[in-house]
Amino acid sequence: MNPRDSLRFEVDTLARDEWDMASRTFENFNLYQAWDYAAHHSPHSRTRDVVRCVTFLEDRPVVMGQLRIKKIPFLRIGVAEMEWGPLWRMEAGKAGLEELAQFFKETKKELCAKRKWEVRLYPHSTHPHGLDQTVQEMLLEQSFQQVIDETHNYDTVMIDLSKNLETLRSELHQKWRNLLKKAEKSDLVVESGRDVDHFDRFLRLYEKMRETKDFPTGVRVPVIREMQAVLPESERFLVSVAVEDGRDVGATVCAMTGTRMLYFLGATDPEYRGSAPGYLLQWQNMQIGKQSGIRWYDLGGLVSEGVSRFKVRMGGEQVSFPRRFVAKPGAWRSSLFEFAEKTIQRVRS
Repeated sequence: MNPRDSLRFEVDTLARDEWDMASRTFENFNLYQAWDYAAHHSPHSRTRDVVRCVTFLEDRPVVMGQLRIKKIPFLRIGVAEMEWGPLWRMEAGKAGLEELAQFFKETKKELCAKRKWEVRLYPHSTHPHGLDQTVQEMLLEQSFQQVIDETHNYDTVMIDLSKNLETLRSELHQKWRNLLKKAEKSDLVVESGRDVDHFDRFLRLYEKMRETKDFPTGVRVPVIREMQAVLPESERFLVSVAVEDGRDVGATVCAMTGTRMLYFLGATDPEYRGSAPGYLLQWQNMQIGKQSGIRWYDLGGLVSEGVSRFKVRMGGEQVSFPRRFVAKPGAWRSSLFEFAEKTIQRVRS
């Protein structure tokens, strides 16, 4: 029997506990494909929702992807966005590609052709398996359009935490290593935890930093704080705070999912940058990730020259995620949604 005959595509049939259990069996499971992340960012309403799609091989989920829905009800138009998905058996190499192709085909058929939504995909990189180009070609074959001029591409640095600590330290750039030594010889102490109190300590630093240095961010920090308060302790964000003379001077927030740790948020008191708290925090994160059995530390994107230099000098491998792909239900629907979306953003600002 053709394996394709055993594939079955379903929408919104898994309960939360079923989604949680199945999604965590995938190597590329990540924060953006966690049930709670989508549920908190897109709670069910007239304008927002979440759709969860699954391809089954017999009764086993082999491809999973959740899409956050944005709708403009009075115009009957909307967009379905999938971030860092879908989850699939990329470790199986070409053996998992037929299942992935079926998922893309059925997702487009269900959401774009049937429900008339624009579908936007931001695929997760297949690093270290090297199948990004294959996945992109597959999406083009399914008539998704690649957005070449996307301004929010995700380029990052991945550090292989399977290496021993001596090797990891030796691969740090000399200047980075020197500043780490400076931080280690100072009075800085790092305190880590997964409770709301630690997150609130980060939040105070973050708000102070934004007062002196405005910068773009796609992260809705208040929503992340809400998640920290309700998630089971084992799934909460790891928050590390650098303390000097009893004062919080720097902090990082990391998501630890599957085989990866993602540096999600960071903040430093502008008055204490000279103490180099960021260097000690990142080195501590690498050690905690390694001790927890994490394989890869994703440094959270290269967003500016200074930040990029800091992260590149940590000695990891630079990785570019696949660019955004779009399937449109019709030019006029997509153009109308884009116009309405920009209008709403201007009114809110």
